[in-house]
Amino acid sequence: MPGNLFLPIDIDRGANSIDDGQRPWAHEDVHPWYNNAGILLHLVEPDPTGELPQDGYQTRVGADTTVKVTVKNKGSQPMNGVEVQAWVFPPGIGVMRPGLAIRSFVSDGAAVVPAGGVTQFTLVQNWKPDQTELDRSSDGHVCLVANCFQNDTVQNPEGHLAPLDGDHSDLHPDTNQHQGQLNIMLLPAPRVTRKLPKKVPTTTYPPPGGEQAFTVSAAHVTTKPSSVQLSVLAKHPGVVATEAGLARGELSLTTSNGPVPITVGTEPPGFELTPGLVPGLDTRFRFDVDRPDRVETDLAVQLPDDPEVGSLHTFDLGLFDERGGLVGSGLRVMILVTE
Repeated sequence: MPGNLFLPIDIDRGANSIDDGQRPWAHEDVHPWYNNAGILLHLVEPDPTGELPQDGYQTRVGADTTVKVTVKNKGSQPMNGVEVQAWVFPPGIGVMRPGLAIRSFVSDGAAVVPAGGVTQFTLVQNWKPDQTELDRSSDGHVCLVANCFQNDTVQNPEGHLAPLDGDHSDLHPDTNQHQGQLNIMLLPAPRVTRKLPKKVPTTTYPPPGGEQAFTVSAAHVTTKPSSVQLSVLAKHPGVVATEAGLARGELSLTTSNGPVPITVGTEPPGFELTPGLVPGLDTRFRFDVDRPDRVETDLAVQLPDDPEVGSLHTFDLGLFDERGGLVGSGLRVMILVTE
């Protein structure tokens, strides 16, 4: 979709950012488009336990929470009348729609995005999650989708207001530069439980229609953690991060024997999907016409034998069509082996 406004995927890379608003995103080697670094959870008050950062990727039951979204203008003139919407979903894969969100947010009036610059919006509707809302998350990691647009006070406005609770308004952050998504989770795996499968709660969002065949697949990731992955890890309790270390992609984990480096797990884990409406991994199937709009598809991950403390095991989960194309959003999952 042409235009000057977009939600920059790799805004956290500063001067090294390569996102110019072109979609589809062609730089999966930097990090997936569904790991947008400009979308954050914001705790209105600092976390009393000190475990969660005020701006980060997690919330907790009862914490007064909202969303921050960064919008960029690649044009040579300021963009007036810009507003932002956002939605919170249980982490998952597939095609998400506003009507399936846990909570929706909207900015408090319009702002100006300067020429060639960025504006960070703090959305005003606060949310205090209850346990039910976070049951399908992992330690408070949720999926965030955002949409930016110019309001109708602007002649020929760019972007479109999406119905906050629309059941038939699919969100397409993969192809629409005005939309973005943060869909990443981090789960600690104590080494003493390494022989037990690690449960990853996920949700599948079926696309419209019921004729096409799909598969759900998981792919082991062994590349160096992206800047967003490093940011998520750096905010996890027990992880030690320095500015120089982050620049080099190096983090460490505090243990009883002192800090140990966080390393990439290169041996692939085992995966098993709880059978149900989705029959299992890498098995072709069709969604029933009367299927629910959200399908719980829990994944059991078996880590390799005797994993090292500090090893990071990463994989992407996705819903794929008959041609092997990703349908809607993927989900990046990181499992960090702790003591």
